[in-house]
Amino acid sequence: MSIRICITILFTLLIISCGKKAEPIPADIIDPEKMRSLFTDLHLAQASISVNTITDTAGFKMNDYQEYILNKHRIGKTEFLNSLRYYTQRPELMQVIYDSVMLDLTKIQGETQRQ
Repeated sequence: MSIRICITILFTLLIISCGKKAEPIPADIIDPEKMRSLFTDLHLAQASISVNTITDTAGFKMNDYQEYILNKHRIGKTEFLNSLRYYTQRPELMQVIYDSVMLDLTKIQGETQRQ
């Protein structure tokens, strides 16, 4: 892991620990770990679309991937959109989730480059 990533994680944790007490996540909201996994898959799908735009004869678009990813995680579209709205209104929580997503994507990129 690079020093820049470690410093970013430590800085984020420091900011969070100095903030107000965390409110519990409502039961109808997807938990942060599952959102992390969803966002990671969604970003990978978006990257796939970007790379395969010219050669994609099947015509897969983000809506196709999104439906597949939501089904894979057993999440309904309404539940996802409500959760997305919840986290968007709480940028400090969204930042923690996205920091984790960036770590996941960096790890996947490193594994791909080694192959």
